[in-house]
Amino acid sequence: MRKKSSVIRLIAAIACICIIGGLLMAGSKAPGNQAARETRDLDQFKGKKCIVLSFDDGPYAETTPKLLDELETRNAKATFFLQGQWIEAHPDIVQKMYAEGNTVGNHTYDHQSITALTDEQLLDEYNKTQAQFWKLGIYTPFFRPPGGLYTEHDVDLLPNAIFVLWDGDPSDWATWDYETTYQYLITAIQNGATIIDLHDKIPSTTDAAIDAIDYLQPLGYAFISLEEAGELGLVNLDTPGVINALN
Repeated sequence: MRKKSSVIRLIAAIACICIIGGLLMAGSKAPGNQAARETRDLDQFKGKKCIVLSFDDGPYAETTPKLLDELETRNAKATFFLQGQWIEAHPDIVQKMYAEGNTVGNHTYDHQSITALTDEQLLDEYNKTQAQFWKLGIYTPFFRPPGGLYTEHDVDLLPNAIFVLWDGDPSDWATWDYETTYQYLITAIQNGATIIDLHDKIPSTTDAAIDAIDYLQPLGYAFISLEEAGELGLVNLDTPGVINALN
């Protein structure tokens, strides 16, 4: 059990101030000065069954750009939970992802299981990743703990974060199988799943996701970003805490 203390909270505040200050000194954009991005008329989605496809662990040079192009062609958006180390390695992909209107979120710097970390280690994983976003002019409150594992203390330690879990998971990371992932998507979504957890490093997953979009869009489904879901009133994004499904 990690120990709560006012000292830890002070460390967290100082860490955030130092990171922001360092970025400003380096000439980077402040969180309030966000990069430009595409927006959509959300009236087109009223009356449709809205789905958030989310992809963890990237971005990956081999698969993510193609996925972004396929989404854009289909008027579909997704949500990406990114590792800080890969944001640092592929900033151009993250900029494209964000500019095209997809939601981005923090997935720690190098995929550490946060329940195994000390408070100081968790804050470091979180803040280093936020710093990579800020360098690109991106501010995001969204955080997905690796494996979906967290404690209430973790939520308290990151008071401005919105923890985003899921209500649909094909376990694509375990199978790496197109047919298993595709059949899960078209079945689970039609049975009511609204936030799906996927991994864009797996080519069979990205192919299955695009084919599922092609199958489901004619049936009245729309694929939107998490932020668009908030704007449509399908999820409360105004208050930090934990969410795992759309309304």
